[in-house]
Amino acid sequence: MAGIGLDAAVVGATPDAAKKLAGWPAYAGAAAVQVLRRGATFTVRLDGNATQSRRARSVTVGNSGGLPGGFPIMPDARLDDGLLDVVILAPTGPLGWVRVGLRVVAGSRQDDSLIERHQARKVEIQADAQLPRQVDGEIIAPSRSLTVAVWPGALVVRVPA
Repeated sequence: MAGIGLDAAVVGATPDAAKKLAGWPAYAGAAAVQVLRRGATFTVRLDGNATQSRRARSVTVGNSGGLPGGFPIMPDARLDDGLLDVVILAPTGPLGWVRVGLRVVAGSRQDDSLIERHQARKVEIQADAQLPRQVDGEIIAPSRSLTVAVWPGALVVRVPA
């Protein structure tokens, strides 16, 4: 997974020692503080099509669907389908976060203004502010943009039949 905004802020705010000691629950403490961060306006282009603008907390792209702890934020993601799954996360206030959390824990595929999912081979994300970014749980330099693309055939992926 790669992301810009809140997901990267949580990764960056979670101390390495806490990750080693507590595993995925260590992210919960950092998330509790980071959810107070202001959102940004994201412009997302999927496969070169028209852009979509959303006020959101983060945009995350991946080809596997689970957050640390196994929570299915991208329930339709597959390692071997040649597609990237995109999640635009836009809850507001405590009730919005509770609603998103319950849906993620339940593996819901319901999309609305709080959580929106797409699939594409190339995802171009622009933000109206410089934001934290992460790739595979590692922080990279903050920026206003993130582009992620699939290179079909670049990696052999073995999956159970």
